[in-house]
Amino acid sequence: MRNPYCHSIFDRVIASRGACAGLLVVMLGTGTALPGCAASSGRGSNSSMRPATTSPVTVRTVADWNDVEPAIGVALGRTELVKVRLERPTPDRIEVRLRSSRDEPGLLVVTRTAAGGDPVPMTLTCTIGRFGDPAREQQLIVYVVERLEQLKGVEFASVQE
Repeated sequence: MRNPYCHSIFDRVIASRGACAGLLVVMLGTGTALPGCAASSGRGSNSSMRPATTSPVTVRTVADWNDVEPAIGVALGRTELVKVRLERPTPDRIEVRLRSSRDEPGLLVVTRTAAGGDPVPMTLTCTIGRFGDPAREQQLIVYVVERLEQLKGVEFASVQE
């Protein structure tokens, strides 16, 4: 009888990291050296933004302050993150405690850098995981900024994929 768990780790690596990482697991498991391999999934990439290489990721934008919470809600719906708690320690700061599908903690902080009417300049800073994950942090911020752009100057906008 075949063991149903025989290939589960390999299959999960391929599904989450791509075939290149799966090949690396097989090569290392057999004691074979692999000189180098890089792959990109291409999912949700934003060509106008360079990939983040350090954590935390920080982005500045100009948007309507009252749209920040709804934009975060939509952005979280497009990621493997959930909101654990939303806090407003000051009128110019929103902190969202996050949890990933892998039970990693995260924090998204949005700070309004100038008071006044909308739109206002703001800074978004994100950390995901205990050691940081710049790619996932950047992706969440990109989703929030995209939604803020859709909502800028209007009362509502349909969610676009």
